Amino acid sequence: MKFIFKISILLFVVPLNFLAQPYFELNQFLKIVKTNHPVIKQCDIILENADQKLTKAKGAYDPVISSSINKKEINDNLYYNLFEGNLKVPIWSGIEIQSGYNRNSGSFLNPENYLEANNLWYTGISIPIGRNLLMDVRLSEIKKSKELIKLSLQEVRIVKNNLIFQALKQYWLWVEKYNDFKIYEEFVELSYNRFLAVKEGFLSGDLASIDSLESFVMYQSRLYKKSQYEKEYINETIKLSNYLWLEKNIPLELTEQLNPPHYSILLNHPDLHVDTNQNSINTILDNHPSILLIDKNVEIQKINKRLAKENLKPQLDLKYNFLNQEKTINQYNFNNYKMGVNFSYSLFLRKERSQIGLVNLKLRDLEYDRFLKKQSLLNTTKNFINELVFTENQADILEEITKNYASLLNGEKLKFEAGESSIFLLNTRESKLIESKLTLVQLKVRAIVNDYGIDWSLGILDK
Repeated sequence: MKFIFKISILLFVVPLNFLAQPYFELNQFLKIVKTNHPVIKQCDIILENADQKLTKAKGAYDPVISSSINKKEINDNLYYNLFEGNLKVPIWSGIEIQSGYNRNSGSFLNPENYLEANNLWYTGISIPIGRNLLMDVRLSEIKKSKELIKLSLQEVRIVKNNLIFQALKQYWLWVEKYNDFKIYEEFVELSYNRFLAVKEGFLSGDLASIDSLESFVMYQSRLYKKSQYEKEYINETIKLSNYLWLEKNIPLELTEQLNPPHYSILLNHPDLHVDTNQNSINTILDNHPSILLIDKNVEIQKINKRLAKENLKPQLDLKYNFLNQEKTINQYNFNNYKMGVNFSYSLFLRKERSQIGLVNLKLRDLEYDRFLKKQSLLNTTKNFINELVFTENQADILEEITKNYASLLNGEKLKFEAGESSIFLLNTRESKLIESKLTLVQLKVRAIVNDYGIDWSLGILDK
C-alpha cells in the first residue's frame, strides 16, 4: 500500500523552519516601552509640574521691592510730593523684615506725612504674635507642595504600573494569536498533503471518492480557520505597535522578521511560584502606590488642619520700625521709632470651626478610601493567585491530555496503515489534538499574564 505509506509520512511532517527565525523577546519589548513610550515621557511632566508648584509656593517668600510717587501741583504751586521706596523680606511664616525710605515735600502736606528733614529712613519688623506665627498660608502651601512632589512620585508609579501591565497583556495576547495561527498553519499543510495522497489513492483505485472529498473539505475547513487566526494575529500585531516607539516620538511597526516565541517555548516555561503568605501581601500592599497616594493626601489634609487650627487664634500683629532722618543710614537713633499693634478676633469663630470640621470629614473620607482600596487590592491579588494556581493545574492536566491525543492519533495512524481505520477517524483524532494544543497555549499564556497580574495588583510591576 504505497499511498498509505505516503499518507503516514505526510501526516506527521511538521514544518519547523520558522523555529529558527529570531523572535521578539519580552525583555526587548519592555525596554522599548519603558524608554520611549509617550506615557513614560508624560510621567516626567507630572514630576516637573509638582516641582513647578513648589517653586511657585516658595515665591511667596521672595523679597519684594516697591516704590510709589504721588505729586500734586497747581499754578506752579507744589501742594505735595510724596515718595516712598520699600524692601520687604519674609523670613518665616508671617514674620517680615522691611526697610525703606520716605521723601516728602510740598506746601500742603498732610501732617502725618510731614518730615522735618524732608526725608526718612526706616528699618523694622512685623511679627504676628497670635495667628500666623507658627503657620500661615504661605508656609502651608510650601509644605503641601513638598507633599505633592511625593504624591506625584506615586502617581507616576501607578501610571507606569498600569502601562506595563497593559503592554504585557497585549504582548502575550500577540504571542497567543501567533501560535494559534502557527498551529493551524502546520495542520493546514498536513491536511493538504494528505488530500494529495488520498487523491492519488483515489485515482489509483485504492480509495473511494468520498475519502478524497472528505480530505479536501477538511483542508478547506482548516484553511478557513487558519485565515481567521491569521487575521486575529495581524490585528494583535497592530495593537502591539501602540506600545512601540522610537526616540523623538516616532511610532515603530513590527516587521515579519520579528515573531513571537513559539508555543514549544511556552510549554517549557517553568511553573510560577508566588508567596501566598497573608502578612507578606499586607506588608507589600502598605507600600502600594495607590495606598501611598492616599497617605500623602492625608498628610496634605493634616497641613490644612494645622492651618485651620492656627486661624482659631486671635489676629495680633506687632509692627516696629526704627527711624532715621539723617542723610546716611549708618546710624539709627533708637529713640525715634514707629510702632503699631493690630488686633482682631471673630466672636463666634463659625468660619474657622467649620473649616476644621470640613478637614476632619475629608480625613475620615480618606481613611475609608484607604480601607476600601487596600481590601480591593488584596482581593484582586488573591484572585490573580487563585487564577494562576488553577490555570497552572489545568495546563499540567491538559499537557498530559495533549500527549495522549497525540498517542491516539499515532495509534489511529497504525490502524489506518493496517486498513482498520478511515480518513474520518484520522481527521477526528487530529481535530482533537488541534483543539487541545490551542487550549494549552491559551492556558500557558493566561498563567503568565496572571503571574504578572499579581505583581500589578501589588504595585511592583514598574520595578
